[in-house]
Amino acid sequence: MQIFLTIIAGVFIFILSQYLLKFILEPILELKKSLSEIIFSLDYYSPRIDPLVNYHTGILRNDIPERKQLRIREVEEELARLSAVLRSKLNSILFYDLVHHIFYLPHREKIIEIAMILKNISKWTDIEERKSKVSDAIDEVKKIINQA
Repeated sequence: MQIFLTIIAGVFIFILSQYLLKFILEPILELKKSLSEIIFSLDYYSPRIDPLVNYHTGILRNDIPERKQLRIREVEEELARLSAVLRSKLNSILFYDLVHHIFYLPHREKIIEIAMILKNISKWTDIEERKSKVSDAIDEVKKIINQA
């Protein structure tokens, strides 16, 4: 009887450890990778974002050379993609509100705020709004991620 209980306990512990690994630890690592990818993308695209903001000033999008339009669309699509990926990674973590302290992750509301900021940067079409808010938005995202 003792051997049977030992085997059952071993199987139970194995199942529990796999549950924790697959539904909590792996999604947390994926979220951390997404946050790192966001910082990388903001740093990588920042030379393209700020000059494009200045380049936009007083120019209709149709008047911008095609190569620059492609760069603008590339940046906008990448930021929108990162926003969606971040939201999906957040939603894949079970008990996020309980485990975010343990793994030094931002609060759920802050992750959602980052996703919204990225989405807004990718969708700002008003030139003045884009000029005045892009740098502040990028700084805010980096600040939130680094505070975790």
